[in-house]
Amino acid sequence: KKKKKKREEEEEEEEEEEEEEEEEEEEGEEEEEEEEEEEEEEEEEEEEEEEEEIFPCTRRRRRRRRRRRRRRRRRRRRRRRRRKRRR
Repeated sequence: KKKKKKREEEEEEEEEEEEEEEEEEEEGEEEEEEEEEEEEEEEEEEEEEEEEEIFPCTRRRRRRRRRRRRRRRRRRRRRRRRRKRRR
């Protein structure tokens, strides 16, 4: 009986460790995604600034683009949060 109980405890510990490792991996992946998004945003902003210097009339377009991007980012964050809650 003691052996069986000990084996069950060991199996539970292994499962917990595996779950923790998976969570850490997922968090790492999410951080990478966020960093990539930030880099993309910075690049886009630089491009927009250059564009505005050449074409002042692009301000309206830029504002629209910025709004769209913000909405997309919010949606992505919401999706991530929902995924996290499900787990």
